[in-house]
Amino acid sequence: MYGVYAPIWGTVWRHTLQLLDGTSVCASLAGLSQPRLEPEVVFGLQAAPRPGMDIAALVDCIEWVAHGFEIVHTHFAGWRFRRGDCFADDALHGRLYVGPRVPIGRFDDPAGELRAMQVELLRDGELVDRGQASIVLDGPVDALRQWVDAMHAQPQHWPIRAGDVVTTGTITDAWPMVPGMRFETRLSDPRLAALTLECAPS
Repeated sequence: MYGVYAPIWGTVWRHTLQLLDGTSVCASLAGLSQPRLEPEVVFGLQAAPRPGMDIAALVDCIEWVAHGFEIVHTHFAGWRFRRGDCFADDALHGRLYVGPRVPIGRFDDPAGELRAMQVELLRDGELVDRGQASIVLDGPVDALRQWVDAMHAQPQHWPIRAGDVVTTGTITDAWPMVPGMRFETRLSDPRLAALTLECAPS
């Protein structure tokens, strides 16, 4: 859909990240430009992954997994931009809301089970989209592995540390948001909590 076949990344800041106590959030859209909502899988790292790791070794670096909502936005009119524009706009990141965290040990085969997860996205009670997590660079764990390798290949050698929170990419299309809208998800995997997000009135 987007023509993205390799990782792109930007910084998630302390002030743009919220670890939710429950499964719902009221989000202000103030300060966001043309915001859109993305349902994603999010990891918390307990050890720093290294490039070239196999999936089993990479999974050992993960402490928890959660379902999250990322609000993406862009300063380019009509969401029309080139690859370099996306990087200049901090990979479109606006805010990240992370639902209840589940220990990675709850999964027998994290890569395969998360890859197979289905997500339905509802807006104001109506189903508007559905997707399978395998669409994200073959699955969330696979996407994490590709991102670690891609980060290491950069001349800056950006550090990845224990305690980092990494979100892995949208499982559905990114849906436009306006004040007053209500979004919710339904997940095929009962170990991860579905989320509800209400856009605060302007």
